[in-house]
Amino acid sequence: VLILGFQYFSKFLDRIEKLLAMICAFLLSSSFLIILWQVIARYVLKTGGPWMEEYARWAAIWMSFLGSAIAVRRSQHMQIDILQQYLKKWPTMLVCVTLLFHIVETVFFIVLIKLGIDYVISTNGSFSTALNLPKSCLYASVPVGMVFMILYTIEIMGKSILIRNDTLAKKEKSEWREDAQ
Repeated sequence: VLILGFQYFSKFLDRIEKLLAMICAFLLSSSFLIILWQVIARYVLKTGGPWMEEYARWAAIWMSFLGSAIAVRRSQHMQIDILQQYLKKWPTMLVCVTLLFHIVETVFFIVLIKLGIDYVISTNGSFSTALNLPKSCLYASVPVGMVFMILYTIEIMGKSILIRNDTLAKKEKSEWREDAQ
């Protein structure tokens, strides 16, 4: 039952990842087109709008946090793996250290959610200069991105535990068969 629930959770996160990737692709492509238009407008047409630069900045910030969540899920963030290489000799210890790392990582994400929400609240009522959007919408990228990072980290921890338990169960079954013979 636990494994089945985890599989549904993982499939749900697959859909979220696809949605985040589409949002990031939209933000990147729209930023590119808007910046291209800004360059053309500024140097060819001798005009331009200040909102274009601000949009590109907002899009880059949102892409950073949403894209970082995708990178967490794919384990594509930079990491020092010397300890992991050393602990390959002791798989149980490797799993424990990896889980400890992910727990610390999750605590860090929770702290950033708290700080991000505080900042969103403190900037409520102030608006961006060119787009005239609430600045709290910009700063909401921090807690939103961190929530996705937590969900993906929980998935990674769950996979580590389930794979480890599955490996141990298979090992016990093979030992039981050997003892039976």
